[in-house]
Amino acid sequence: MRDDSQDLGVLELPSARAGVASGAVIIPFPTRAPLSPRQPAARITVVDPRDIELVLQRVTRELDLASAAHAPTQLAAHGALAGFAAQQMLLREGGSSWAQPKRAEHLDRLLLSESHRDGSLWFRLREAAAEVGAQHLPDPNKLLQATLRCVGTTQFGQLTLPLEYKLSQQPQASLTRLWPVVASDVGGVAPELFAAVCARRVVIDHRAVPPHVALRIVMQAALAMALIEPRIIPGSVVKTTSG
Repeated sequence: MRDDSQDLGVLELPSARAGVASGAVIIPFPTRAPLSPRQPAARITVVDPRDIELVLQRVTRELDLASAAHAPTQLAAHGALAGFAAQQMLLREGGSSWAQPKRAEHLDRLLLSESHRDGSLWFRLREAAAEVGAQHLPDPNKLLQATLRCVGTTQFGQLTLPLEYKLSQQPQASLTRLWPVVASDVGGVAPELFAAVCARRVVIDHRAVPPHVALRIVMQAALAMALIEPRIIPGSVVKTTSG
């Protein structure tokens, strides 16, 4: 069951006076449409639990002490890595994977698909929530629309949360610090690994952050960082290698 309430942590659309172009967004999602059954199913990669633990430990070591000890900030940092990893995989593949509208379709499948065969970030998070008995979940499509409303404004990628969950570091700052070392540790980009790590983090932190809040944090961070300009993130691929 989804919780469609708007009282927890959606990216808020700022006023027109506050909306200043940020120059950070490069990958707009189109209006979502049902995925065609003719499209090939994504391959589900089995994730080694040792790699999950490696990423969890590395992120904790690399974040500053306040962020590492703060469950909401940890969740946002892992979400940022998952979203950016999806972007980077498509950028490395190049060709039709990076050309619109396929780029947006692939990001949609990697981050938002509800199908088991796609193994998306949302699917993994939903499984994690079920593991800890959560029933009321946010609507990922509403989180996407909230993200898109902030494109081109100073509020893009800024997670606005109740005081008890207020982040000590926003997703972009965490991503900037983490991506060069974490991507190196795991030998490149692996969206399915980072999605599995996010799911594990939700389970670990479920007593500190209720799952419906944790899923909002992770998805908002992931959706925003999937759209960010890669040139501002150290260690990223910034252009396609083919096509």
